Amino acid sequence: MADLPKERLMSGDLPFAHVGADYFGPFYARQGRSQVKLYGCLFTCLVVRVVHIEIVHSLDTDGFVNALRRFINLRGKPTTI
Repeated sequence: MADLPKERLMSGDLPFAHVGADYFGPFYARQGRSQVKLYGCLFTCLVVRVVHIEIVHSLDTDGFVNALRRFINLRGKPTTI
């Protein structure tokens, strides 16, 4: 088994100082009379076992950047992504 990354071993850092990002989905939700496809963007803290989920409307770069901006506004700017 490989060694853990050095970010996982830093116990003195704040939560969400080092994060990983991943997408999951799609989920279908009703918007009025139509259905829209939604995805989840999962931000995982590498130091503490904490997750933050943002809803994303598409898989393009703009969707991820908007989810990352919402994450930073709530949790603060991470050192490592």
